[in-house]
Amino acid sequence: MLDVDTPRLLVLDDHADTRLLIAHVCPSSWHLTPCATCAEARSVLTTQRFDLLVFDIRLPDGSGFDVLHFARNHHTSCNKDVPAVAITAMGYPNPEVQLFRKGFDEYISKPFVQSDLMALFHKHELTWP
Repeated sequence: MLDVDTPRLLVLDDHADTRLLIAHVCPSSWHLTPCATCAEARSVLTTQRFDLLVFDIRLPDGSGFDVLHFARNHHTSCNKDVPAVAITAMGYPNPEVQLFRKGFDEYISKPFVQSDLMALFHKHELTWP
């Protein structure tokens, strides 16, 4: 059984190295749910509540935008109001406008470093043990 104060993150990225880096940065007591596909992420969004959603944009079976839309709007989603972060290598002319308009609260550009993630976690009040 998870402690109610244990941060829960959903990480959707098709690159295993990105999922591993995020897992490495997070304390081992945190609960991370890694997903490599949009289908996996949609499934867990209907059964689990998270504290932070971390989504890549381009995925083999769809888009992080589509999964975020599902999280925010689908009647079975348990995560309609959870903060969402885009992690993307895509170059946008105005990333804040493009990504925020699509519903993301934050974004990090790839490649990123550990301190970028830590600052993001602190900003969303995910605390270390």
